Amino acid sequence: MPDVHAHEPIEIVLAATGTSTNAYAEVTLDIHLTSPAGEALVAPGFWDGGARWVARVAPDLSGTWRWRSASSDPGLDGRAGSFEVGPPRSASPWRIHGPLTVHGPGRALTHADGTPVFWLADTVWAAPAHATEAEWDRYVRTRAEQGYNVVQINALPQWDASGPPLREPFARRPDGGDDVLRPDPAYFQALERMVARAAEAGLMAAVVILWFDWTPADNEDWAGQVPRRGPFDDRSARLLARHLVARLAAYGACWIVSGDSAFRAAASVALYDAVAATARAAAPRRPVVTAHLNGSTSTSAELNARSWLDLHLFQSCHFLDSPARARRHAEVARAFSPVRPVLNSEPCYDALRVMGPDNEAGVRFGRDAVRRTSWVSILGGATAGITYGAHGLWPWHRGSQAYGAMHYGEPLPWEEALALPSGYDLARLKELLAPLRWWELEPRAAPPAEPSDAALACAATAKGQEMLLYVTRAASLALPEAREGAPKAARWLDPRHAGHGVELATTRNGRLEAASWDGEAILWLSYA
Repeated sequence: MPDVHAHEPIEIVLAATGTSTNAYAEVTLDIHLTSPAGEALVAPGFWDGGARWVARVAPDLSGTWRWRSASSDPGLDGRAGSFEVGPPRSASPWRIHGPLTVHGPGRALTHADGTPVFWLADTVWAAPAHATEAEWDRYVRTRAEQGYNVVQINALPQWDASGPPLREPFARRPDGGDDVLRPDPAYFQALERMVARAAEAGLMAAVVILWFDWTPADNEDWAGQVPRRGPFDDRSARLLARHLVARLAAYGACWIVSGDSAFRAAASVALYDAVAATARAAAPRRPVVTAHLNGSTSTSAELNARSWLDLHLFQSCHFLDSPARARRHAEVARAFSPVRPVLNSEPCYDALRVMGPDNEAGVRFGRDAVRRTSWVSILGGATAGITYGAHGLWPWHRGSQAYGAMHYGEPLPWEEALALPSGYDLARLKELLAPLRWWELEPRAAPPAEPSDAALACAATAKGQEMLLYVTRAASLALPEAREGAPKAARWLDPRHAGHGVELATTRNGRLEAASWDGEAILWLSYA
């Protein structure tokens, strides 16, 4: 019988015997692995409290793996052993095809074996410090059933979450601040259990290592609104990154080095570079690393030049022009070389108050706005996937809590936010794109529509074999011609969950007739 199956985690547990008073900061452990194919890999170990040290790996080949330890602690050094790995047994695509990677250059995110991945994420930044385990179990079960495959989380407490954290990651200094060199193992054990449960359900964790408020200088113009924590310096940032990789990489996690960053302040950018380099160096296999930017920031030439950047994340944010921002950010990212995947990791959140000084009435985004922004993002060039967000889920709000952070409006209780129809609409988006080569879509000019302002976005595969058009309401369209001539098949698709489904698109006098329903529709055309 195998000890573990491929792409599942196995632990090597060792006991330290040294006299260090701060093992987290002063002791290191590396496990040198030899795969059945003879490949040499190194996995970091992590301090788990007291004398306990753990190395967690997810072997990717069947057969006998051998290991030996190297450490500055005599009790951890010089140990050796082996374990047997069987073939994959989980139904999760992450464990059948392997973790997220980028076979670049290109626009596709893929599994380790090259199978394309459509990133359908949900935003639960605050969950690691605020959700109970029972709440988290309910949450991941629901999202997995809907077809989501990624959860975006903040490794540390989120500054604009609802209520005080249930858990804190660090001991306190005498002045009351965070002693970022003395982590509380219980916090990181809880984080680990959440990431493990998500992985078991088929949800990969995309983990922010340093949200901007844990750095000394990012978003300086927000200083009056956002309390700073930590802050980290180079040493403590690298220690945190290594610790997170050692704990979570075996669950297939990928790494977001920054949260809501302007990526301009030199002191903070240096920390993002440090944690990116550490995450890349510590992981046994090359992980996917990226950065999360604020809503006013496109990928810059400076960020694009980072060798650690694997994909472009942007946020179209929470203004009325979120669809236009999505187009603009995607266009900027797609213009850079090398070619990388592009993804809108924060469109407008359902139920969140529209940002901007002209919203005196307190209007909030709803289902239609979320769906529209998401489809415009995909067809506008952010083809690697899409992230959903609901106001109540991302700050992990309970109905009994007061909420005063920023000007987002009172959140929904997280259970209500979890059930919003817009969350199902984005699952529908993934379902509609699944039969297509979505990663090959390139933005195109929309054909003339009647009424003239109905056609909002259009994209086609590079060879023009398939085309998708998004219309905001029932509209007829001039028949789009391609190099191959007229389309050989045409269908209207309802982007709404539990909507009208699919119907054949009919032509009359050289025009495609409107769908039979009022409201948005996706036109799929095949020229193959």
